[in-house]
Amino acid sequence: MKNLTSLALIFLISAFAPPILLSQSLKIKQVRIWDSEKRNFGPVSEIEVERSRIKSVKPLQTTGPIKFLLPGFCDASVHMGKNGLGGNTRPEDLAFQLRSYVSAGFSHILSIGDPDLGPLEREITKQKWQSPILIQAQKPLIYSDFTLENDKLYQNKTPVQIDPKRSDILPIFLKEKEERGFNQNQLFEIRKDIVSQKKKPIVFTFGDPTSWEDSLDTGHNVLFHPMPETTKLKQIQKRGFYWAPMISTLYLSELLVSPEKKNQLAAVLSPLHSSFSERGKESFLALSPEDRLDRKGIGFQEAFAVFQDRKDQVQLVFASGAGHLGLLPGTAAVVEILLWEEALKYKKAKEVGNLGSEHWFFRIFIQPFQKNVSLALPNPDPETIPEHRRDMIQSLTETTCRLIGADHNGKIEVGGPAHFSIVSENPLFRNSGIFPIESMVVGGKLVYTPKPSPSR
Repeated sequence: MKNLTSLALIFLISAFAPPILLSQSLKIKQVRIWDSEKRNFGPVSEIEVERSRIKSVKPLQTTGPIKFLLPGFCDASVHMGKNGLGGNTRPEDLAFQLRSYVSAGFSHILSIGDPDLGPLEREITKQKWQSPILIQAQKPLIYSDFTLENDKLYQNKTPVQIDPKRSDILPIFLKEKEERGFNQNQLFEIRKDIVSQKKKPIVFTFGDPTSWEDSLDTGHNVLFHPMPETTKLKQIQKRGFYWAPMISTLYLSELLVSPEKKNQLAAVLSPLHSSFSERGKESFLALSPEDRLDRKGIGFQEAFAVFQDRKDQVQLVFASGAGHLGLLPGTAAVVEILLWEEALKYKKAKEVGNLGSEHWFFRIFIQPFQKNVSLALPNPDPETIPEHRRDMIQSLTETTCRLIGADHNGKIEVGGPAHFSIVSENPLFRNSGIFPIESMVVGGKLVYTPKPSPSR
């Protein structure tokens, strides 16, 4: 209880964007900006930022090296109170934890299930922390059949209690017990109550069929964590479905039993995420097989296979699950995207009949955990790689940002907030994919850029 109290005084999470007191006037030339409508980068331009907003975007003739601008990424599920190492976040680690998100390109993160911790904006401004914009969901509603150890973080009664300082999203956690199903009358009344208070209920389901079926029947939006293999969606239902695979939570749990694979993954992550290489790698490597959580129900093998072969066109939402065991802030997103890369690349290649030889990442990091499945993934191919990476960028930006209520809606637009990352190579084609991020601008302020090497 003492630890929770101290965390409540330190974390200071706010539902509103912190004011950026040091917003800069920026003018960046020779850039190509992501166009969410065309799902591609636009022509070479000059972008000007003033008072935290995008003042203008003007075409330019190419005269030098080109940079690529991506809208600030959004993460639909993080746990600020957990450090990803099996414990609570220490107050002295909070600044590093926030910086780990912006160094991975995230301008907005949605906190779910954390205590009510108060306004973070004053602390960020006072300490001049490099930070994304923190959005805190309403206190999650836990259905009466689903209980947690610390129920003080949740509410399980109706009418629903709304906190005006938090965002419009109210998560509802449903987990089926003994295939009993859920009381649809109660689910309907819950939704009616939440909507009447102008809030957005979203049902989180955890791999069982009854929860999402009962939720859909009562008019709720549904977010899968994960999606069962047997799920069959009707065309008319798909508008209410979101899918946040979060397969990294299952993957990392299984990876911990293999120290050799864990070391190999750490070597892959280091050049892709500066915060991991700077400080997170040592903590990640210190995790032992004894730290592994016993998971029941759907496992990595099934979740990954379903993600590869999913034919239903649901809205793909990005959620890193940072705070779960092994999922460090920012780094968790890189791991999830690496898994998406392999799954979506295989799916696109399969659709066009272009399966090539085994891909190294699949062979080293995925195949050992797929005991009964052997898939061949494609080599880099200019016809297929851009398409699946376009899907990932859209999910990281517009789809997820709209869902969590980010003020830029996952776009870079004249007059809109200046939240964007900068990379030196076109992430549709470069070998390392979307990561690493070179620099990050949030609210018109340069909040992250790599430290210069000693030789410079």
